[in-house]
Amino acid sequence: MKRRGQSDEVQAARLAEGCCPVHGIFMPQIDGWYYPEDGANYTLVGCPRKDCEEAARAFSWDGPWERIGPHYTLIAEASTQRFRRSMRQYVAEHAGDPGVDEMAAFIAKRWPKRD
Repeated sequence: MKRRGQSDEVQAARLAEGCCPVHGIFMPQIDGWYYPEDGANYTLVGCPRKDCEEAARAFSWDGPWERIGPHYTLIAEASTQRFRRSMRQYVAEHAGDPGVDEMAAFIAKRWPKRD
């Protein structure tokens, strides 16, 4: 989303401050932290306006921020699927350990196997 009269430089400067590139409003956290094995930890932040879908990855509380646009829900869903698989793998590798059976039951109830 780009408003009329806004240059790419203005939008980049807003993002560099953790603000929505379009509206200039600080973007709060909208999801949990992700810990990918192949990269830096990040969380998702987004414009608080209901009519705006701008979002970004935040690599710490004070930046840097990387614009990801309106498709952040796809990233969140992919990360959730990886988390589910890793939890199932942990349970399989630690079957019989104290507390693991309860964890397995919780996982099976909370996230029926779909992926």
